[in-house]
Amino acid sequence: MRSIGDPDFGVSWLMSMFHADWTHNGRTAAEAVDYHFWDQLDRDNVLAVRRDALLLSRLPSETIEVLWLAGTANGLSFFDGHRSGVTSGRQWMETITGRCDTWLSRHVGTGELVVPAEWDGVELADAVLSEIEAAAFVPDDVTRALTECTRHCTPDLAFRLLLRAMGEIGTVSRATLLPEHYARLEALGSALHYGEFVVSEVRHLVVSPEPPEGSRPARRFTEFDFGVPWVMAFFHQDWCYEAHTPAELVARHLPDGAGEYALAVRRDARALLDGLPSRTLEVLWDAGTQYGMGWRQTTGAEWTRTVVDVCDTWLATQTQVPPLTEADTEDGLDHRDEVVAEIEAMKFLTAEVRRALVDCAHHCTPDLALRTLLRAIEYAPEASLSEEQYRRLNGLGSALHYGEFVVQNVEYRISDD
Repeated sequence: MRSIGDPDFGVSWLMSMFHADWTHNGRTAAEAVDYHFWDQLDRDNVLAVRRDALLLSRLPSETIEVLWLAGTANGLSFFDGHRSGVTSGRQWMETITGRCDTWLSRHVGTGELVVPAEWDGVELADAVLSEIEAAAFVPDDVTRALTECTRHCTPDLAFRLLLRAMGEIGTVSRATLLPEHYARLEALGSALHYGEFVVSEVRHLVVSPEPPEGSRPARRFTEFDFGVPWVMAFFHQDWCYEAHTPAELVARHLPDGAGEYALAVRRDARALLDGLPSRTLEVLWDAGTQYGMGWRQTTGAEWTRTVVDVCDTWLATQTQVPPLTEADTEDGLDHRDEVVAEIEAMKFLTAEVRRALVDCAHHCTPDLALRTLLRAIEYAPEASLSEEQYRRLNGLGSALHYGEFVVQNVEYRISDD
């Protein structure tokens, strides 16, 4: 497994930060990069971005621009210099390299990122080129740019950029993948030593077979809330009577047989850690708990990492815990725009909380953002929902296979007006 973790990494990871609302995180593209290069970010993540940017600098500026636009939610205006401050692909790679160097100069550490030869995927170049050609919904200019990247950068980088392009273009165009196509992508990701969540970024494009007539609809492992928002509910005003420390409180709620609960919490916490800066995590934890967490002795990143550690400790004591599958791994990527629209409509939440939830929808998963939004609605002092808002939230919950009582937790917030 790559040492830089399970999710995406390098420039393809950075691309995921440039969604339609990226200007919330900086007045220019360079400032947005700085926002995501927060102090607790793993050094190897920054080195991976720097390495990719230098590789891409081998390509013509126009080719870099095609690849960047294909893998982000940005229009052609990104390179006009006005909003972004970026005027060309080559200049943008130089800017990214410079932001990496600035971050690295402030953080103790020595040496470059050590990349085993097989991680570059040189021997897999033909397989990567085949998958580029097989992505029929990707425009010809993007196909040509990815082919150049395979030949002049590395097959690994080209494959990650292909996945980004497939995710962005496929979602907009409503393209689909056959299960056998996705299986090939997964096999290629395994050969490149990718972690669990790299190829899965395009899993939402896979055409699911029609369920047998009369079969029950897909459902999560529980009818109630789950994952990190489930943990948030533990922190009511009297939680200190249940445990001496927050970590002990979480551990006490993981009794024998709670395998799915532990895996769901760990999955959410990893997504939060990998996608959001520490300050944004603090905003989300405070919004989703009754009286806030208090950050005098820890940070959002440290606490979220503690939650992962608690789950890992519990899981290590269990003999057999089946992995989450099917409905329990639904990320809601097809519903991102709807989730963001619901977040932005909740004007009773502060602008900071709404921004944090939108970032969660873009950089973690829409599913996690929706469940955290429901917690925030539950605890926001002035929260009020219209019948129509609640109906839409219920519809999203059904689409994401939630059990009966997940969205129902905020039904009492429906206004009589």
